[in-house]
Amino acid sequence: MKSYFILIILFSIQSAAQINLSGKYCSPPEMAVQCITFHADNTFEEQFHGCIGSPSNYGTYEIKGNTLKLYFDDKDTSKNGYSEESFVASFSETDSIDIIAQIINAKSHEGVPFASVFLISKNRTIYVADIDGSIRMRVLKQKKPLNFEISCVGYLSFKISLTPANSKKLKIYLTPHELTVPNGSVWKFKITKDNNNRVILKSQESSYVLSKME
Repeated sequence: MKSYFILIILFSIQSAAQINLSGKYCSPPEMAVQCITFHADNTFEEQFHGCIGSPSNYGTYEIKGNTLKLYFDDKDTSKNGYSEESFVASFSETDSIDIIAQIINAKSHEGVPFASVFLISKNRTIYVADIDGSIRMRVLKQKKPLNFEISCVGYLSFKISLTPANSKKLKIYLTPHELTVPNGSVWKFKITKDNNNRVILKSQESSYVLSKME
């Protein structure tokens, strides 16, 4: 009877020790940053922010006690695309119009910093987005369509055709080149926390120190 009682106590302690993860956790800001976002429905997004873009991986996760398992299964169907709407510019549109564009990662829906937009014409003009992926272009008003190519390192390039008859606001979605982790992969970690409440994930191959983002 005593041994059963001890087992019950040990089981209660192990259950209470389970670490719950929710929200976004990132490694320290260095040359590259790795982030994992844990959603309430037990899905996750793993992102690697580096000099060649921000490839993302998706899947489901499971926590038992102090063990975390990430099951990679990308079912995201995002692809290159864009939407547009007209607006009235703050200046007279007699000769020219404004095209205001937001370049967006089609998977994470975050801005794509420093994406390039090429106006394909005799005088090839290059526009560069800011750190948030925003860009403003002023072009001559005309009835013939203009062709643009949007590109960024780490993403699939995308061509669109617009008729610059009036000012436009665009949302342009770029798809990252490829996943960094093959579908079907499983990552297994032991979870601990340090004195600064940072999450430490340890496996046989590697370890990560992640801080929760507010």
